[in-house]
Amino acid sequence: MKMTIALLIIICSAAFMYGQWINYTSGVTTEISVLRDETDKQLAEVSADAIYKKFGLFEEQAKWNGSIFRYSTISDVSFNKVTEASILPENPWLSNDLDRTAQIENFRNEIFQQFANAMDSGTKTYSSVYLPIARELRRLSESKSQIRRVYIYSDLMENRQDLSF
Repeated sequence: MKMTIALLIIICSAAFMYGQWINYTSGVTTEISVLRDETDKQLAEVSADAIYKKFGLFEEQAKWNGSIFRYSTISDVSFNKVTEASILPENPWLSNDLDRTAQIENFRNEIFQQFANAMDSGTKTYSSVYLPIARELRRLSESKSQIRRVYIYSDLMENRQDLSF
């Protein structure tokens, strides 16, 4: 009788854990892209801390969600360097809280490092604005993330040798 009760408890616990795992494998993923125009001085500047807070990873329940951060510049050419940092969604029942905190801290540090590296750029004579924006918007529209945002810090003034508006 004791063996049957113990076996029943183990089976119920395993079924409960499996149900929690199934529900959490498709955790919410937030994807944020930042495009910063380095061809002209902007009135509004990008803040790494403000962008990091948009992910909400500091909240207890949201810290298990996934996050993807992309940073790119708008310059005098249409193809620019893109840097990316990401953290995958995890199941709180099958994960270590301390490991997750360390992963979130690494993700935060990567975001701040990308901003620190990018702020050293100067201004350019020409600007190619619309192609990088259209490319990033198309990529975001094809993304599987549940929350997708793009922040564009630009005056949106296209200025190339063959086109200027």
